[in-house]
Amino acid sequence: MKRRITKCHEADIYSKGQRILEWDKVAFQPYSAQECKQKWQDISQKIRKIRTLTELIVEAEDTINNSKPALPVRPGPANAIFFQENFAKFKKKHPELSRQKLFKLASKKYTDLPPHKKVLKRKS
Repeated sequence: MKRRITKCHEADIYSKGQRILEWDKVAFQPYSAQECKQKWQDISQKIRKIRTLTELIVEAEDTINNSKPALPVRPGPANAIFFQENFAKFKKKHPELSRQKLFKLASKKYTDLPPHKKVLKRKS
């Protein structure tokens, strides 16, 4: 697509550049000119358009190459989750303890829990 933009039209705005582009020359097997144009329109919906067509094509290539979805954040260890959920309760019971000592206390309480209570609640 980049090679099909003539030098005199490189600085044209997006809409004009797309209109004058010869889609028959852009098309490649097994896709028709209309299919290529439609795919370009689908891709261009996802990117900003206040640029020249040449700049848009470069941005579209980046969008296609970096289209991996973000992975979900892995939850922390079970004892750390237990500490976060119960920190306020421990702090209220033992206001004189430092955060480090509160964590040790919570860790001891967590290890003393029966196994069925250690199972994390899954979010539905």
